[in-house]
Amino acid sequence: MALILIVDDDENFRSFLETGLLEMGHTVRIAENGIAGLDAAKAQQPHIIISDIMMPLMDGVEFNMHLQMDPRTKDIPVLMLTGDVNKHMEVSQHYVMEMHFEYIVGKTAPLERIMGIVKEMLSKYYQL
Repeated sequence: MALILIVDDDENFRSFLETGLLEMGHTVRIAENGIAGLDAAKAQQPHIIISDIMMPLMDGVEFNMHLQMDPRTKDIPVLMLTGDVNKHMEVSQHYVMEMHFEYIVGKTAPLERIMGIVKEMLSKYYQL
């Protein structure tokens, strides 16, 4: 299936997502922050990146800006996750349009919803 990169500082949430993605038959790579995520994205060229917005060292917005500036990573679709959708509503309206975020979804969304979005993104961009 697809190679998906998860960029999130929350180990429990990473494991939660990884389990769902592995059950769908995807290959998963993990990065604990935006800096490690950039290195992984450049080296591994994932089909999709799932990234948290709030992370230490480099947050998800800065991470995505770096992705967009690099020709090797600028076309990788990004699903952003946040623990506080209301706090990031203004961010989401701006960045979905300007920063190539496909979606911004709350971390409290059911796993089935997140996996459904991943499936939709893969269908939109790839014929896997």
